[in-house]
Amino acid sequence: MVWDLPFFRERKGLVGALLGGWGMRSIVILQSGNPFTVGIQNNWSRNLNRRPGIDRPNLRPGFTAERIILGRPERYFDPNGFELPEPGTYGNMGRNVLIGPGMATVDWSMVKCVPIPQLGESGGLQLRFEFFNLLNRANFNLPQRIVFAGAEPREVPLGSAGVITSTTTPGRQIQFALRLSW
Repeated sequence: MVWDLPFFRERKGLVGALLGGWGMRSIVILQSGNPFTVGIQNNWSRNLNRRPGIDRPNLRPGFTAERIILGRPERYFDPNGFELPEPGTYGNMGRNVLIGPGMATVDWSMVKCVPIPQLGESGGLQLRFEFFNLLNRANFNLPQRIVFAGAEPREVPLGSAGVITSTTTPGRQIQFALRLSW
């Protein structure tokens, strides 16, 4: 959004010079979460694919993909809603069934342009006050998706399963700039 403020635009003198000619700019980003797949660290299905996290666990009876999401960074999903399938078999969890946290951020700036005719037709001075992630919202990354190590048939979920350890955007950042154009 770009909005040139109409206030004091026609004013002359010191008041017009200080308070006139300001504009607001903003960018608002609202995104739903990305899908992700929970997995087992080791090759539980005994297929030839040795990449970690490819095999998937079973969803326990009574749990659904929607109900398993807790939404907290210290435990985004409930790892107790999963169990290991029988060794040598595939789990019943689908690919990309769970949805990660969404993202919302607002960037906002105030800009004042002062034309300076002595610098040419497009010459001037621009003062900018810029705020990135204005609301200082924590936008969390995807959680740790490996639920089981896959070392033994009756193991419990890993303590790190479902834990979010990072954010996708930094905290609020403020910058001031003065730009001379000629």
